[in-house]
Amino acid sequence: MKPQIFRDGADRQHVLARSGLDALIPVLRRRGYEVIAPIVRDGAIVYDRVESSADLPAGWGDDQEAGRYRLRRRSDEALFGYASSSQSWKRFLHLPDQHLCRIALKDGGFEVSQESPDPPARAFLGVRPCDLRAIGILDRVFLEDRFADPGYRARRGRLFVAAVNCGFPSATCFCVSMG
Repeated sequence: MKPQIFRDGADRQHVLARSGLDALIPVLRRRGYEVIAPIVRDGAIVYDRVESSADLPAGWGDDQEAGRYRLRRRSDEALFGYASSSQSWKRFLHLPDQHLCRIALKDGGFEVSQESPDPPARAFLGVRPCDLRAIGILDRVFLEDRFADPGYRARRGRLFVAAVNCGFPSATCFCVSMG
C-alpha cells in the first residue's frame, strides 16, 4: 500500500504505511480515543467506530454522479480508494441533537440544571482535504467568541485528525466550492 501522509499540530508531515496504521489505531484506543473511520455498511462508505485497520474499506471504491452513488470493488486493497463518504464528519462535531439543560419541578417552581457532560475524545482517520476545509468553516462559525458553542468547542478540543490525500475525486465532489 502507498504510505499515507499525516501532519501533526506543528504542521510536520508523518508518512504512515499500512503497518503504521495497524499500530496507530490500538495506540489511540489505549489513550482513550474513540476511533472513527470509513467503513462499508449498507452499500455505502460511512463513518463509524473502528477497532482495527481490518474494519476499513480495503479494496472498495465508489462511482458518484448527480443522483448516483455506487460502491465497486477495486483491483487493489487501497484503504482510502474511494472519492468521498456518503456522510460528513460534521455529525460528530455539531451534533444533530443534544441535551442543553434539564428542567425539573421543585417546590412549586422549576429547577434548571445545565447539561455539560465531557464529550468523548475522538480520532478521525481518513479525513479528506475538502473535509478539513469544511471543519475549518465549522470552527469559524462555532468557535467565534461572540457566538461560541461550548459543546462544539469541547468536542473540537478533544479531537485528533489524521488526513489522507484525495486521489479519486468524483464528478460530484465539492472540492471547488470548498476552495
